[in-house]
Amino acid sequence: MSLLLLGIVYIFADGILSIQIAYGLTAGFQEFYIPFPVVESRQIFINIDNDPTVSVGMHFVVGVTASADNTVVYYDHWGNGLLTGPNGDETVSLSKGQVWKFESRNIPTNPRGTATYYDGGDRIFVSRSLLQLVVSIWPESPGTVFTDAWEIYPLQAWEKEYIIPVGEDLASAPTNYLEFSKVWMLVMSGSDGNTIQITDPKGPGLTTTLGRGKTAVYEVRGAGTKVTATGRVEVQLMTGRFWSGSFSEMRGYTMTPRTY
Repeated sequence: MSLLLLGIVYIFADGILSIQIAYGLTAGFQEFYIPFPVVESRQIFINIDNDPTVSVGMHFVVGVTASADNTVVYYDHWGNGLLTGPNGDETVSLSKGQVWKFESRNIPTNPRGTATYYDGGDRIFVSRSLLQLVVSIWPESPGTVFTDAWEIYPLQAWEKEYIIPVGEDLASAPTNYLEFSKVWMLVMSGSDGNTIQITDPKGPGLTTTLGRGKTAVYEVRGAGTKVTATGRVEVQLMTGRFWSGSFSEMRGYTMTPRTY
């Protein structure tokens, strides 16, 4: 029997007590889809760094931590087709608190091909406990001086609507938040035939249909950009700026869905 976990948060503001119930996750299995396909991600690195010589080889790390003994992790590579349920190309058994790292170096991006690497588009299924999962990605050159890491949420915590609180308009007066001079959004689908609509108050927006484990990339012009989908999606941001000379910076964010 699986255990349903509910988080209850009490918030007191302006004299009003509100109660929010967090997502219920089944403590018996989780399913993750790994964001940041390397070809598209490299292009974002090039854009933020203002440097077309960013290496074609990408470095990708998926780190996981088990929350209980007898945790079974199934790693499913996209290159030979995604599976369903407790299946994968590799299986790892972990004890409580044990950390495991899936890592690939010099993943080609010109072209990528379908060779087996740990990278964006892959799938992880975990049984017998809940898993903590993070992803980090960078170009082999310039290396880890230009990278970030993102927490990744399981499919059970995804939703169909997100509001993006930042955009490139915030880099201009009167806010002058220069760290948002570039704002790139990656939207990954958890199902086939998923229609994604991006409505940007300062930009053209985008409407597209994605398959399971596929990603749409969009440059966010305006804060308050809205993402809606017919199926569940996860949303990550890569933001940053290029300074005069040869300096640049980048930050990463994982979006939480809109709640009512």
